[in-house]
Amino acid sequence: MWSKHKRLVVVAGAAVVTAAILALTCGSFSTDPAARATRPGDTKARLAAIDEIQRSPPAKAVIALAPLTTDADTQVSVRAIEALGRMRRVEAVEPVKAALKDPRPETREAGVIALGRLGARGAPEELVRALRTDAAPEVRAAAATALGINHNWDAMPDIIRALEDDSYQVRAGAAMAIRRMWQRDYFYRPEDPPQKRAASVARIRDAWEEFRHSPMYQAAKQPKEAKP
Repeated sequence: MWSKHKRLVVVAGAAVVTAAILALTCGSFSTDPAARATRPGDTKARLAAIDEIQRSPPAKAVIALAPLTTDADTQVSVRAIEALGRMRRVEAVEPVKAALKDPRPETREAGVIALGRLGARGAPEELVRALRTDAAPEVRAAAATALGINHNWDAMPDIIRALEDDSYQVRAGAAMAIRRMWQRDYFYRPEDPPQKRAASVARIRDAWEEFRHSPMYQAAKQPKEAKP
């Protein structure tokens, strides 16, 4: 009788343990994408959760995505920043700006691109700062491109200086920005030898000085929204 009782106790105990394990396992899967996005370990699941968050009401999505912009998982931080940029909400500016202080170039580059997507809502002064001072060429190049996409004329002196950057990538980004803003080719080529590039930069500087003292300058400074 006692043996039978012991077996019942053991079976009951095993059932309790099994139930607890199942509860923990099932509990780890949440229907809330914000919870799944913050759970470390499964990068693929976290990225999927971020994509799902984007379909939430904007205010709720910004709150959920903001802490992920500096996540330890680079793929997660970049995806969260990209999502905020696509939302084009003024509330997204601050969390995206925070990403520009991240030590990882990939995250900072994503932040610069996102600020460019945010257009007039964004923080052009942060783009200028990145163009001037960021250590990573890909970040400086992205900043020049973003300033050009948004026709930020106040940044033109910095974009012109970027034409003389040591990095081909940065020079190419600055050249693209100038062509986009002026809709004109000054025959500057980032791959040209330094002397030839210098002659092209001198022509561009002269054109800039003439343009910024013309009546067309103030009209051109009206902010333009970046296209998707």
